[in-house]
Amino acid sequence: VDRYKLSNGRSIILLAEGRLVNLGCAHGHPSFVMSNSFSNQVLAQIELYTKRSQYSVG
Repeated sequence: VDRYKLSNGRSIILLAEGRLVNLGCAHGHPSFVMSNSFSNQVLAQIELYTKRSQYSVG
């Protein structure tokens, strides 16, 4: 885990040296890890689509 402080006072937290977190930090069978990752992405997309007014752009 790396943390970079920006000049505006905000921070960026970088996981897995910028690699795919699901592959860089996961334990277990790769196909199961990828399946979980894709499922989580779909759930996040559904959340953003169905509740778009609750999230600001950017």
